[in-house]
Amino acid sequence: MLHGTFVFMKQALRQDTRFYSPSLMRLGILFITITSLTSSWSGSLSSSGVGLTLLITLTTWNLFIIGLLSIPYFSSVITEEKEAQTIGLLRMTGIRPISILLGKSIPRQLNAILLLTIQFPFTLLAITLGGVLTRQVIAVYCSVLSFLFMIANICLFSSVFCNRSRSASWLSFGIIITVPIVATVLSAINGATSFMMYRDIAAYLWGIIPAYRIYEILSTGFSESVIGYQFYTNMGIGLFFFILSWMTFNLFVKSEFSGLAPVRGLKKKKSLVFEADGSVSNRKVSRVWDNAIRWKEFYFAAGGYKYYKWKFILYPTISVVFMVLFNFGGSANFNDLAVLFGGTLQVTMFIAILLEIAISVAKLFRDEINWKTYTDIYMLPFSIEEIAIKKMTGALLGLFPAVFYLVLGMLINSMFNDDIVFLEILKALFGSIIPLMMISVYFVFLAIIFFLSLRIKRGAVPLAIAVMCVLYPSLLLFSSILIVGGGSENGMMFFLLLINFGLITFLIILSRRRLVTLASDE
Repeated sequence: MLHGTFVFMKQALRQDTRFYSPSLMRLGILFITITSLTSSWSGSLSSSGVGLTLLITLTTWNLFIIGLLSIPYFSSVITEEKEAQTIGLLRMTGIRPISILLGKSIPRQLNAILLLTIQFPFTLLAITLGGVLTRQVIAVYCSVLSFLFMIANICLFSSVFCNRSRSASWLSFGIIITVPIVATVLSAINGATSFMMYRDIAAYLWGIIPAYRIYEILSTGFSESVIGYQFYTNMGIGLFFFILSWMTFNLFVKSEFSGLAPVRGLKKKKSLVFEADGSVSNRKVSRVWDNAIRWKEFYFAAGGYKYYKWKFILYPTISVVFMVLFNFGGSANFNDLAVLFGGTLQVTMFIAILLEIAISVAKLFRDEINWKTYTDIYMLPFSIEEIAIKKMTGALLGLFPAVFYLVLGMLINSMFNDDIVFLEILKALFGSIIPLMMISVYFVFLAIIFFLSLRIKRGAVPLAIAVMCVLYPSLLLFSSILIVGGGSENGMMFFLLLINFGLITFLIILSRRRLVTLASDE
């Protein structure tokens, strides 16, 4: 067992030293740590709790990065072998399932732990700066590490269960988000009915979440053990999912997989269709449009009319759930509920549109690169810019359900209320440079996603979110220094606007060069 485990660990460590991305991640963590140290010190010169501010900032960043980036990172442990169709070769070596699981998962967990240990010496400065004790620092890191262990093994099970990394990521996210959702619902029910059993169950569920444990640790007068209920439950849940992955490995991990690319020897049928989610179905597809690229992107990237049906059901359901949570125990008047539903629908659909566009950008050339067909599409009698525009317009057709419900929410508000939430927000921003600034920031976000999607296999969207969360606080800090030095607020906004346009142009140039390089490499 140990031999197979060490083989995988050795391979992973060699790859880690060969690629520059892990080193860039560690450099990014170090940059975040130094920036947090500088901002905490400069913002708390008159306070005695500088160390506490630093620890809170670093812990928030740790939880954010673990919750955002670790899911796509750990969810591809086994699915990357399935997608590459090498899982059969891996099993032919005679290595036992537990060795495969340990050898594939432990190196990634060690890399994640290494990212946390880089900032630990700087975190110890929090003790010197004041406001926090040594036991609090150790307790915080025990809480964060147990949370990391739990997420890693939940993602490991999802990677065993699913055939694709994207499906494994969504399954992991669904499992992780279940606990706070159930705890919130039970707390709301307890607030309305005062039923003690719901309160006790909700308390146990809230105790699993690391944010609440860390809040207790960083409170004044903390004297508990550095290892508490949250540590034990997170470690227990992680161990449970690892054992579950081991027990179900032979059941879910097959020797062959018909995933992203067609399987050899598959009999071709007239109605055989490879869906956007990688599955194969025997349904009929309408005739190809005059613009074949746009047709292909609509059906195979955006999901076509099949995904329309699911979105028409899912989007209002999510809006109703949010409305119930916001209004639990509140007004039962029909007009008030209609206005609340209309406003919730508008906000939810606006966020859904932004997310769908971001995901479409991340998938723009991903399938062609994974299927090794990018050279074929590059040889079409169109420029790479025309191909990208055609593909993007086809993917944007998948926004119809979200746009439909956005308009419906505006109509509901207009019928039962004079104010339309979405239009009121636009009116409040109209007449200033803020809307243009927000649009430019979003386009920088899309440009970062597109650039990253051409260089990494998965996780472009969450990684882009992390980059934005590091980039713009630094830019705002620099801009605020300009204001203190005598600049105006409008001047700061104009300065940031120029930076945004410069970043967009720079990233587009780099992305185009990458596309040309990919065409020559295949």
